[in-house]
Amino acid sequence: MFRNGESVGESLVRRNNVMLGHYLDDESTSDATFDDGWLRTGDLGVMHNDGYIEIGDREKDIIVSGGENIDSVEIENALTAHPDGAGEQRLPRRHIQNGVKRRSNLWHAGRR
Repeated sequence: MFRNGESVGESLVRRNNVMLGHYLDDESTSDATFDDGWLRTGDLGVMHNDGYIEIGDREKDIIVSGGENIDSVEIENALTAHPDGAGEQRLPRRHIQNGVKRRSNLWHAGRR
């Protein structure tokens, strides 16, 4: 990411406590990490001049689970269209047999 508040880029992280790789998945590890220790998060965002990073999207919207491709945007749109919903968040989780699963949280807007 460039520190200009305009250019969208992928968030990379590097620390001594960041994961070493995907369990039993060398190909995914190779896609997500660099030799110098940087990890590709898949999060897209903008870095503002003050160093604040605003995450706005994900690089991939397709979830592969049990050999099926699932469009996470379609799920998100269905959740946010619910009349009692105030917001929605998708969180990726790894599943050993089925690949990536996402858990969605829907916030209730309260009584009307």
